[in-house]
Amino acid sequence: MNIIYLGENNLVSNGIIYLLSENFNGSNVQHLSVITSIYTSGYQACDIIVIDDECIAKCERSVFTKLSTIDTPVLLLTSGKSDVRYLHEALPTLRGIIERDSKPELFIKAINMVAAGGYCYSWYVLSSARAIERYFDEDACKKAKLTSREKEILKLCLAGETNKSISSLLSRSEKTVSAHKSNLLKKLGLKNWQLKTSAMCSKQ
Repeated sequence: MNIIYLGENNLVSNGIIYLLSENFNGSNVQHLSVITSIYTSGYQACDIIVIDDECIAKCERSVFTKLSTIDTPVLLLTSGKSDVRYLHEALPTLRGIIERDSKPELFIKAINMVAAGGYCYSWYVLSSARAIERYFDEDACKKAKLTSREKEILKLCLAGETNKSISSLLSRSEKTVSAHKSNLLKKLGLKNWQLKTSAMCSKQ
């Protein structure tokens, strides 16, 4: 396997390079700095690009512009503060985002999954403070023709409120809240467990 790791020359990067070398014995592991990465043209020849988002903060736009033109799958290591939707727009071949402090086993599994064409995400990444904003999309609500009451209930659900607490907040019966919730789920094509999962992510 040909792996490119994009990260600075520091203790964390050295540890990651060691981990890659030990677990992918016989593979070609290339360590590039941010500046070098902008001028490198060998991305298409590798199987996966692993990016440490902490090291690209200062020239993120240049790096993403460069990587947006390639087909190689990308795995991002993050501190958990990344905006998932923005990253997918900026990096079309982004296949995974995991926390930088993940266990080595998860890191190695994520590389294997992404390099094989799959996807891998850490639950912690999806729990950033922007979770409610990401899941509550005005355009999606408009297309689904949600009423103002349904949108109100959706926001409260994503904030982790139960039917009982929503009933109390809106001075409506639990039966009415439940009916609104069923309608909005149907319109958005979601299941109740997906809404609960999104709410849990936003509260972590």
